[in-house]
Amino acid sequence: MQTCPHLRALLRHLAIWQSGSQVEEQLQWIRILPEDTLRILHYFWSHNKPHLSVFDAPAVRTITQLDISGDITPAIAKACLSLPSLQTLCITFYNTASYDCALEVTPSPSLKHLVVIMIYQCSFTYRFLAVCAPQLSTLALLPAVHFMDNPGATVVDTLLACTGQLTEFSLFGWGAWSPARPFMDDLVLRNPALERVCCLEGTYSEQLFQHLPATLRVLELATGVAPYPYERALLDYIARVGEEGLGLRRLCLLMSCIDEEPWAHIAESCKKSGVEFSLDVHRETLYKARGREWCA
Repeated sequence: MQTCPHLRALLRHLAIWQSGSQVEEQLQWIRILPEDTLRILHYFWSHNKPHLSVFDAPAVRTITQLDISGDITPAIAKACLSLPSLQTLCITFYNTASYDCALEVTPSPSLKHLVVIMIYQCSFTYRFLAVCAPQLSTLALLPAVHFMDNPGATVVDTLLACTGQLTEFSLFGWGAWSPARPFMDDLVLRNPALERVCCLEGTYSEQLFQHLPATLRVLELATGVAPYPYERALLDYIARVGEEGLGLRRLCLLMSCIDEEPWAHIAESCKKSGVEFSLDVHRETLYKARGREWCA
């Protein structure tokens, strides 16, 4: 880019993998890129801190999609949320220690789509969610691997208190939420414009199917082996879709191992109501989601 200036305006997608030995001067060439050219930035680092000067570069100030992964400090979070044209943020928290200071930043109004992946539990992640959630239309969350060993009260309370305008919400994980807490029953009530919902096992009850908004078009439900514990409530909901003209167009059951035979009657009920039915492997859905709408 330094020796071929005619290429600078053509760059749309940039990925940076920063090693421990990489110095800030090696990234200075990013500052010569013109604004309103770069659209997507992936910035990953390990065992060190990223260079905040990257976020001040003219081309980075006008990106619309950002995917970052590493130890997210308050300064990094503030730099990301201050990008004036940012619409989509995928952020992976590798934080092993919490930051007790407040996150004093107002996110750019353009930020509407957020994917949060937690490798370890960290209270700073919840404060980050609380700052972003009120303005979001789509939110996808993958809690920490060890998150399933406790009630997860903090993230649940944050979601229930701070969301209200979501059109899509996806909760991913590597197992059931334990101990079970059916907070999704309330979350769908607090977000009446939802069009897409993905629930983990243990986060909802049969009441979910009474609370789903008429706007819902796609429903993804994680479950264990058959029989499905809320089968009667699900079948009643599918029947109402056909009878009342509700918006549901696709139902997907997520499981660790696909076996179509136990779910044949649910598939038949969907067919009668004009709903597409499918089975999928749960562990693959997060990566599909990241590539679908939020992060290219």
